[in-house]
Amino acid sequence: MEIEFTARKAYVPILQSGANTNVQKYYAKLLKGPKQTMIPLKGNYLGPILNFEKGQKVRIYFYNRLREPSIIHWHGLHVPQKSDGHPKRVATS
Repeated sequence: MEIEFTARKAYVPILQSGANTNVQKYYAKLLKGPKQTMIPLKGNYLGPILNFEKGQKVRIYFYNRLREPSIIHWHGLHVPQKSDGHPKRVATS
């Protein structure tokens, strides 16, 4: 299974006023794997819900298109420490 994440600047309405807010949005694209792996959340700028099965191998490609370093931290996954979003390993591009 392969997934591509890209972090980009976006303007989205968050407050009830409807005014756009500058956010860091995470776009995801399933490159290889079952369609039900990703559940998009409409109106959410953080990214989709990911569904994996125990023991399943996943390759993530992360592209940072922000003007500052960024990283992804994985909640609910058992991954090696070097792959779990430590600030020392931020992506700059």
